[in-house]
Amino acid sequence: MPSTLWNEYAEILMDEAVKRFRYREEGKKYFERIMDYTFCGKLTRCSTSAIEGCSSGLEETLYRKLRCCRKLESLNMTIVPRDDAGLSTAMLSLQHLQHLVTLALLPPARYSFHWAVKAIGRHCLKLRELKIVYNGDLFSEGEGIADLQRCRCIASLWLFNFGRLCETKGVGCLLRTLTHLKVLFHKELPNAILEMTSGRREGMLQACEESPGDMQVLMKEPSLPRLIGPPCLSEIVRRLPQLRVLVLQQASLASSLGSTLQDVDVSALTVLRVSDVWDVNHDLVSAIARSCPALQVLSVASSSLEARGQLVTPPRRAPFPSLREVTLVPSALAGRPALVTPSAWQLGTALTRYVLDGALRLAFVRLHFKDSDVAPEDMPSEPDLEAVLCRPALRDLSLEWPPAASPTLVERLVEACPALTSLAAITTWPLSPRQCADVIASYGRRIDIT
Repeated sequence: MPSTLWNEYAEILMDEAVKRFRYREEGKKYFERIMDYTFCGKLTRCSTSAIEGCSSGLEETLYRKLRCCRKLESLNMTIVPRDDAGLSTAMLSLQHLQHLVTLALLPPARYSFHWAVKAIGRHCLKLRELKIVYNGDLFSEGEGIADLQRCRCIASLWLFNFGRLCETKGVGCLLRTLTHLKVLFHKELPNAILEMTSGRREGMLQACEESPGDMQVLMKEPSLPRLIGPPCLSEIVRRLPQLRVLVLQQASLASSLGSTLQDVDVSALTVLRVSDVWDVNHDLVSAIARSCPALQVLSVASSSLEARGQLVTPPRRAPFPSLREVTLVPSALAGRPALVTPSAWQLGTALTRYVLDGALRLAFVRLHFKDSDVAPEDMPSEPDLEAVLCRPALRDLSLEWPPAASPTLVERLVEACPALTSLAAITTWPLSPRQCADVIASYGRRIDIT
């Protein structure tokens, strides 16, 4: 049996083991037999997320069996060693997984995988993607995230350090040596880049500048007051000319992003995601439209949005001609608790039209309206929504709490959007339960309506 079929076969057997574990007394023994059988040289992909609830007492067995999977290329480990003996077994197992390309060490509760970093840096040299949760305070002397610099193939690196000790130098080391990096997440990334780009260390980002492909930076406002706002973000973007994706969280956009758009060329930016901010307004959206003509993804979530300032259309083109995905919602995404309580969410006709009008290749749209925050003269009507949402390429639409919408709008969307496969949040429309049921009965076979 080839490895691809063996991976699927192993998942089926694991699902059956979970069922037996929950409903039969012999579940644990059956589980051990399944691991003995499936964890072998044929296995190339493994995730333990589905068996977390059944792993108690089997942690050491699981890590020991991983040694047999020498061809493993993808591992998502959510189960942690139970004791010192299990930890030793786990460390030894990592040394055998030298063909890993993707590795995620993401525990379901606070637990530190710091002990794995050294082994990964020594033995998992083919890694291209790594996600790891750890407490940086627990590293032994001479150890740390700088041990990962030997993994020269890494393109995506997510380091979730819940410790308190500074790792700025370690992050800087990885930036200099991992020349294939396209995605880097670390809470001290802004500090590291600023240190590397200071007058005393001019040119230390040369390795990053010469690396192929795009560069993605995920950052929060640094905790040190002296680094908040300009020139922090401007300097970072200036030193990363390959930047294509920018994710900002808990930032003052007016000071950081606004100044950056004025000072630095960001015309190549394709993705901008903003969350937990408090000063999104019309002036800022206009500045983004003016400076980012290639923007394909625009997302603003869990933030305050005010209809303040001017919506200025760039000369000779639509504000966002390349947009494929738009998310404008005041609530948290993916169940994550919001860090900022929006003071206002004034998404009205003017801003909706400004963002969507002229974006002919829109495929994904998620809009959330709050009519209590919108001025009456800016309240979107059904013709307003129809004018900006009827796009041939539109596949996925979520329209939450629109002030005006009817079954007629669904009919027109279905006719004008042949690619439409999903229409979400219709239960928040000003429709009666009978109208909702009629819409689902009429169009439910063609599109997924929820």
